[in-house]
Amino acid sequence: MLKKRGTLSILVVCLLVISLAVSGCGGSKAPETTKEAPKPPEKKWVSIATASTAGAWYVIGGGMAAVITKYAPNIQANAETGAATLENLRNLAEKKVDMAFVMPDIAYQAITGTGVYEGKKMDNIRGLMSSYGTVAHFIAPKNSPVNSLKDVKNRKLGVGAPGSGTEVYNKAVLNKYGFTYDDVQEQFLSVPEQVTAMKDNNLDLSMSLMPVPTGSFTEFAVTNGMKLISLDKEIIDKLVAEMPGWLPHTIKAGSYPGQDKDVLTMSYRGTVVTRADMSEEDAYQITKAVWEYRDEWKDVHAVAADMTLATALDGMTVPLHPGAVKYYKEKGMTIPANLLPPELK
Repeated sequence: MLKKRGTLSILVVCLLVISLAVSGCGGSKAPETTKEAPKPPEKKWVSIATASTAGAWYVIGGGMAAVITKYAPNIQANAETGAATLENLRNLAEKKVDMAFVMPDIAYQAITGTGVYEGKKMDNIRGLMSSYGTVAHFIAPKNSPVNSLKDVKNRKLGVGAPGSGTEVYNKAVLNKYGFTYDDVQEQFLSVPEQVTAMKDNNLDLSMSLMPVPTGSFTEFAVTNGMKLISLDKEIIDKLVAEMPGWLPHTIKAGSYPGQDKDVLTMSYRGTVVTRADMSEEDAYQITKAVWEYRDEWKDVHAVAADMTLATALDGMTVPLHPGAVKYYKEKGMTIPANLLPPELK
């Protein structure tokens, strides 16, 4: 019995050795390891600085961010509120944001180191596109003693947020009429705050830069009654000559309830800018997404109807980003020499 068990043990060992030998010669395959699928590239965050939620820049910026996120490869965009042009440019320079809505004359001053940017030149600003027309509004309550900008001495004026592009513009207007802040009671109020102050009879004149029509002004005209005040033509001509990107503008009669005559003023197209260090591919994909899929954001605000590929370069005062140049050339557009960036010259 013991002899049989010994023989059986030897047989088992031999079979095991043969099995291992065959396996080593490729007689059977080792289990295959499952390869992990490659991870998709991480999305780049792109912040778009706009203005307050009361203005159209914020709404338009949100619409643009949605299509950029959806169609620009590997980019996640979001619109941020802010105090508009000067703060937006500061945050852009400090790399706190990646794109910004700005006024064209202030952007021009920044890139040339002039005006409010004397000695603080920002020559790395690059344009992506122009936005809709923004109009200078000079609005007074119906019973206000102000009927002209010549009547503002010692009056309470809403001039916008301190240090904003709106305030810079309004100071220039006052200066052309021979006034400084020493001659008026300036109030640093947002548009909603100005409307409230006029309703409470605490403001004689609202000075703002808004699209036509602006809802809060329409509502004020209906509930309280208001008058729009024209700028004098000679003042408009002087300001247009000094402020790149600005044009004479007429607010047509009937644009607001109770407005029975045309009003002479000025307008500009806001500029969407970035820094020169944004990659050409990212700038190209962002510009492409905004215009190729315009139908998906054109209804976010009434003024978006004024933003088309045909107006994309209107009022531009800074060199375009090479990525934007690439897209516009693909669409058959001619790029003015003054908008070609140093990188492409």
